[in-house]
Amino acid sequence: MAGINLLPIDLSPNRGSVKTSASLKKFTIILSAIFAIVALLGVIYIVLLTTQVNASISKQKNYTQNIQSLEGTEQKLFLIRDRIGKIKIAEANKNAADFYDPLSKTLLNLPSGVTVTSLDVNSIGTKFSVQSKDSLSAASFLNSLVASGKYKNLILTGFVFSPENGYSITLDGS
Repeated sequence: MAGINLLPIDLSPNRGSVKTSASLKKFTIILSAIFAIVALLGVIYIVLLTTQVNASISKQKNYTQNIQSLEGTEQKLFLIRDRIGKIKIAEANKNAADFYDPLSKTLLNLPSGVTVTSLDVNSIGTKFSVQSKDSLSAASFLNSLVASGKYKNLILTGFVFSPENGYSITLDGS
């Protein structure tokens, strides 16, 4: 159904204006399409960057965990190397048995009520601490050390009494 134009010819748009209007319409459609494509590419780029950032964060966490486990392993290896070095020094010292022998005999025959709380054996001598519940056990222990005759010098470096723990005796022997 065709419409009848009742408007006078003077009011109809100019041909140049109609062409310009059609050109502007096409230009607007093309610009909108370009904008939509650029916006879509921008969204894709942001999603890609987010994925890469998340992958980098997970790699960083993995590397951090690996470093922490390697630090623990390194510390254990350092301690083992240190122990091996001390064992080599002890084996190299031909007189090491002289330091272990008197102490081992003494520690095997501890009086009842006497316990060893610390022990340090090195090439210079022996340092140890004992805990005794009563004075009779402490005297018996000291007597056994003196009677063994294995130590040239015994130096009493600490003697403490407390009602809860009894006697705490620290000795240096060489």
